[in-house]
Amino acid sequence: LPLTIPLAAFMFLGEPMGWRRLVAILIGFVGMLLIVKPGSDGFNIYSLFCLAAVICVTIRDLTARSLGAKLSSQEMSLFAAVGVFCAAAVAAMFEPWVAISLTSWAALCGSSFAILLGYLVSVYAIRTGDVSFTAQFRYIGLIAALILGYVFFGEWPDRLALLGAAIIVGTGAFTLYRQRIGRKAEPA
Repeated sequence: LPLTIPLAAFMFLGEPMGWRRLVAILIGFVGMLLIVKPGSDGFNIYSLFCLAAVICVTIRDLTARSLGAKLSSQEMSLFAAVGVFCAAAVAAMFEPWVAISLTSWAALCGSSFAILLGYLVSVYAIRTGDVSFTAQFRYIGLIAALILGYVFFGEWPDRLALLGAAIIVGTGAFTLYRQRIGRKAEPA
């Protein structure tokens, strides 16, 4: 997301982007390929779900930015939540159904509330801030995913995936740095 949102904002919303930031984003995509490893055993239908989610969130953020006051942030968040529900319903058709415990229901309800709150905050941020700037804060999600994956699932990425993550974070830090330089150079 931190790579696709600024690139899509440049391509579809006409936000400025210099060649250095564009090259950094392309290098970041190489890092993404190191994580996803297309063609390997680790690349499966769930990898495609993740890539589809990136595309959908990029579209949501650009739509939220471009619609302006036509829809409220709450409406945008509701539409995003309904879209996720529909996509999950389709994906669930390919998974076996099992009874879940009361604890799992509580976790599901809690995560549903958290994601709705996350949608609201994301939509507010994307509408009021510069798309390229707000996209940089998505790196927190990468760090959170690493920690949560280890704590709850006992999973830790291999060295190649960690290298890819480092490349993504590095190119993101570079694009944020270049953006700050560009803002300082603008006439007041």
